[in-house]
Amino acid sequence: MNTLVINTGSSSIKYQFINMPSGEVLSSGLVERIGEETGIITHKKFTNGIKSEVTFNEEIPSHEIGMKRVASLLSDEEYGVISNPSDVKLVGHRIVLGGERFSKTLVITEEVKKVIEELSSIAPLHNPPNLIGIHVAEQIFTEATQIGVFDTSFHSTLPEYAFRYALPEYLYTKHGIRVYGFHGTSHQYVTERAALMLDKELDKVNLITIHLGNGIAEVKRIINKESGLKGLTGNNDLRFIEEQFEKGDEKAALALKIYAYRIKKYIGSYLAIIGRVDAIVFTAGVGENSSTIRRMATEGLSHLGIEINEELNLSKSKLERAISSEDAKIKTLVIPTNEELEIAKQSFLVYNKQ
Repeated sequence: MNTLVINTGSSSIKYQFINMPSGEVLSSGLVERIGEETGIITHKKFTNGIKSEVTFNEEIPSHEIGMKRVASLLSDEEYGVISNPSDVKLVGHRIVLGGERFSKTLVITEEVKKVIEELSSIAPLHNPPNLIGIHVAEQIFTEATQIGVFDTSFHSTLPEYAFRYALPEYLYTKHGIRVYGFHGTSHQYVTERAALMLDKELDKVNLITIHLGNGIAEVKRIINKESGLKGLTGNNDLRFIEEQFEKGDEKAALALKIYAYRIKKYIGSYLAIIGRVDAIVFTAGVGENSSTIRRMATEGLSHLGIEINEELNLSKSKLERAISSEDAKIKTLVIPTNEELEIAKQSFLVYNKQ
């Protein structure tokens, strides 16, 4: 089934066109700088495993225009993979916050859209553009069933003592202020892959999954403008900071130590809560690509059963793999995340249950 996965941001549209249930990616792309003077569209087409890529620099005044360009590229004679937008039968939308109302993937209705809008007060940076993506997709892909996949669904089984803050009751009951948990779609995907790698049943595997993306300090940056890695080094790009660290830059060294220290504290706290842990999983942009962060975040944890093999850690492989030492009691895994495939899979399952 022709399935389009859409991740709509405040000024961007990320998309993948996937054949389900095979999971074959036929096309993907990114529309950036929506509303700015010059936008950028990067569109990829995959034919028998061979990628062709094209980039356009043009004004994209709105999400509607951006989505129409996506539809035109998908159905373009040279760059496309379908004849026209009506060939798209299923659209899966990444929605950041489903609150306590939505704990599973579902077909988008008027009531669902209303709740997503209401929850925008809690997720003002994400839910509004997610909702725009839904509205525009409904207008363009008129033959498709629209499915919502909520990042917070994965964490919806957290007990109250874990999701409540020690704040006045009304902030929770009236304003919904609590721990929701984000990047749930990524955590879901790598959890399933880790269970397969460890040859364990999904409901019997205990994992600490660490999603480290390039936007990890996004909220602090937005609040304080100059916080996170940028506040410490003047640059948000971890690759640049690692290069400076290798050159002996003291600010870069401090930034990496602070970054790794926070990860190590999370590992320790979750080990205390979970008890038996089968594996530590690193994923997303930083987690998948930064051997430095993986090493620093696991250094000194051998007494807890966590120890990596530095030769395996330094591998540039893009495949899922174990990097733990042979004697480690707790495995350390690197699993490239694939949120789009997980959204497509969940959307396809819900569609077939209708």
